[in-house]
Amino acid sequence: MKTLEEVFGPNSALVEELYSQFRADPDSVPNHWRDYFNEMEDGADSLQAAEKHREPAQEKSVEQAKPSSKKEPVEVKKTEKEEVKEKPKAASKPAQEGEVLNHLKGVAGKIAENMEVSLEIPTATSLRVIPVKMLWEDRMLVNRHLEQRLGKKVTFTHLIAWAIISALKAHPSLNCYYEERDGKIYRVDPGSVNFGVAIDLPGRDGSRSLMVPNIKGADKMRFSTFMDAFEDLIERARKGKLEIPDFEKTTISLTNPGTIGTVSSMPRLMKGQGAIIATGAMNYPAEFQAMSQEVLNHLGISKVMSMTCTYDHRIIQGAESGQFLSKVHALLNGEESFYDEIFSDLDVPYKPIPYGTDNYTGFLNGQSGLEANKKAISVIRLIQAYRSRGHSLADLNPLREGPKQNNELELGTFDLSMWDLDREFYCGGLGGREKAPLREIIRLLRDTYCR
Repeated sequence: MKTLEEVFGPNSALVEELYSQFRADPDSVPNHWRDYFNEMEDGADSLQAAEKHREPAQEKSVEQAKPSSKKEPVEVKKTEKEEVKEKPKAASKPAQEGEVLNHLKGVAGKIAENMEVSLEIPTATSLRVIPVKMLWEDRMLVNRHLEQRLGKKVTFTHLIAWAIISALKAHPSLNCYYEERDGKIYRVDPGSVNFGVAIDLPGRDGSRSLMVPNIKGADKMRFSTFMDAFEDLIERARKGKLEIPDFEKTTISLTNPGTIGTVSSMPRLMKGQGAIIATGAMNYPAEFQAMSQEVLNHLGISKVMSMTCTYDHRIIQGAESGQFLSKVHALLNGEESFYDEIFSDLDVPYKPIPYGTDNYTGFLNGQSGLEANKKAISVIRLIQAYRSRGHSLADLNPLREGPKQNNELELGTFDLSMWDLDREFYCGGLGGREKAPLREIIRLLRDTYCR
């Protein structure tokens, strides 16, 4: 007999709140939830009738609820096992002078209960710090193309989530979960990745609630399909149109506290999942944050992001978690054609910017003038190449399939790299400017010769 926590995981608090609304006014909840709760109450009536025919020694006073399917009922309150483990209630204690007692009820109370239940899972956490320079650059390149054609954008979360899903192919144990059946313990492989996305939503009273719906079969999708499914999930969550299957059978989750500036986080793992991934804020390492942007550009310092993997230590070991994060790190740095496949799927007519090696050493060997001149000459050669060959990337044939590419226009051909994009170079009046960052020079060239 499954509890709501086992069926809906961290979303059980929201389900119980919807149930309370249903009890007060059935028309206040969407039709699919109303049907669900009606069936749940019918199931409870059937269970109560069955209880009356049991022997007195077998009776128990547990409130029953709706079957999650026709075969198996769902229990709203506690399982018999949980009742045995229940802590004795603390003695009533009046508020002391100056104290304000705030009763945790509804969603807040249920979250507190879920956290207590999560303590039963023996977890461990791995942490890795990942440079995000390439993620940043290739995302900007993709978005400039998508905005011109479709008015859409790829977010950092899209790309990070896709790297996690891709890394699971090499480390499938992170997508498994622990379960006890018939007195035996198992590591269960669910057969597909049902990717949970943590969504923080504001309530009507100004409070905030967290829900974790999932994208079913994310590992069977292409990136563009996953991106559309992700956006559909977010939109339906904001409009309150998520349905029951959206919450069920999550296998691995991603949460992003970095959006509010958190550097690193170790979230709680809920039953039915093997791991939860959390990403931190993207920023320069602390020791460089006081430097000017010009110096940072000159030194080629990348912003970084911490990523944690909190996993069920009963079925996943530290080495597996560490190797999984290493794979995500490698993918976000462009290994194994990660961005090439995304660019191809989205029909972006350029190659991803290669990670490369920063070969500028002028500030180290005292020959900054010579090194700067060599770079400036390379940029002038790049400009001339676009003027001669830029049309080869132009979108002139509406029947063309797939992106066009020209190695003669790649940064590596001119001894330039991703690390030069923020450095300023002389550009001879291009776009009415005497000098500009390399990224701006390339943007002007592509807008002029490759559209």
